[in-house]
This record gives sequence, structure tokens and C-alpha cells, in this order.
Amino acid sequence: MELWQLALLGLVQGMTEFLPVSSSGHLVLMEHLLGTSSPGALTEAVLHLGTLLPILIFFRAEVGQVLTSAFDRRSWRWRADNAGESAQLFRFLAVATIATMVVAFPAMEFLEGLYDSPRATGVALLFTTGLLVLARLLRQREPAGPDLRISQAVFVGIAQALAITPGVSRSGTTIVIGLLVGIPLARIGACSFLLAVPAVLGGTLIELIRHPPQEATLLPLGVGFSIAAISGWLAVKWTVSCIRRRRLEWFAPYTGALALVVLFLT
Repeated sequence: MELWQLALLGLVQGMTEFLPVSSSGHLVLMEHLLGTSSPGALTEAVLHLGTLLPILIFFRAEVGQVLTSAFDRRSWRWRADNAGESAQLFRFLAVATIATMVVAFPAMEFLEGLYDSPRATGVALLFTTGLLVLARLLRQREPAGPDLRISQAVFVGIAQALAITPGVSRSGTTIVIGLLVGIPLARIGACSFLLAVPAVLGGTLIELIRHPPQEATLLPLGVGFSIAAISGWLAVKWTVSCIRRRRLEWFAPYTGALALVVLFLT
């Protein structure tokens, strides 16, 4: 893969990772548009790692609180009635991550097979469009309560696993499912972003062990990482602004139009 192609994929990955439009779907479509093969598991992992950096910076206070709670024995006992907000967030992320792993691993081969089908991506983009429209209907819904519950974490974790499908937005799916189970929009927005941290770190570590980078690939990987990080920062700020203004449905016309174009052309 040429350096400019990897740079372009880094830009696409960064701009779409946190917007509710599915970064994996855009990468699949971009690869077919450019006539290139998949960039490989290691390259995709490095691009995802680049988009993780803005999350760690933007939510550094929450990340610090979660890490502190991880070393507090009381945080490992789920009792929402006597737990602080940081401990609840830590427990939520832990349970949701486990739920993601339990659901994703058995279905991984099938879901990864969909990356070779632009038509499947188009159908998944229609699903994402429906979720974004649903977000508009749910935004005025009264939340179930201020505490994060274990059942809510399980549902959000399952939603994240299903979002491995190219064309299904990870952020959009986890946010809408969070709203459905009664989590306030502002809180599920932060949870959705932070849920990406263990998933991306774990996936990148596995790929680095399986496919150690060669010296000749360090420069293109570094370029892709840097562009993904910079564009990812802009995407994070934009998405957080949309969440605060309760305007996730703004992206529905785009994903719907893109889905129709893909289905028509394929």
C-alpha cells in the first residue's frame, strides 16, 4: 500500500471513528474505491491506536478517576447505593468490556467476513441510520436514574460487540442502546468514548504480538498514526458537541444517503 493511501485511510479512520457514521464501514468502502486490498490487521490496529490518543487526552480526568478506582477494593463490589461516580464508571466499563468479549469472540470470524462485502456495509449503514433517528425520539426520554447498573453495562457491551460489523457505528449503537436502557445522554456519551480504550488497547497489543512491525513499515505506520490522531481529535470535539446539543440525528441523512449509494452501485 502506498504512503498516500495509508495517509488517506488514517484521515478517514480519524474523522469517522467517533462520529456516529461507522469508521469500519468507511474503511471498507475506501479500500474498494481505491482498488486496494485490506491494509492488514496490524495497520488497522495502529490506525485505531492513533484515534485512541485524543480520547485519553480529552477524557484525561475520567481516565484518571477510573484508574484510581481500579485499585480501590471497594470498587470491585457492585453496590450502586454506596458507590461514588468514579467507582460506578469503572464497574460499568469493566462489565461492558467483558460482555463485548463474550459476544464478539464466538462471532468474530463471521463478522470479519463481512469486511469483504460492500453490500453488507450498505445494509449496516441503513441500520445505523435507523439508530440515529431513534436517538432523536429517545433524547427527551426520562432517564431511569443517576446510577449505572450492571444490566445497563451488559446491554451496552453487547451493542459494542455487534458494532464490529462494518457499517454499524460503535459510538452510535452504544449511545442509543444506553438511552434505551435508561442512561442519561451526557453520561452514556462519555461511557461510549471510554469503552473504546480497553477494546483498542487489547486489539493493538494482540496484533503487535502476532505481527511485529518491520523497520520498513515504521514510517508509513507513523504517518497513518499521526493523521488518525489529529483528525480523531477534531472528530471527538465535534461529536461531544453534538451530544451536548442532543443532535446525533444530524448524521442520519449522511449515513442514509451513503447506504443508498452503496446499495445502488453494488
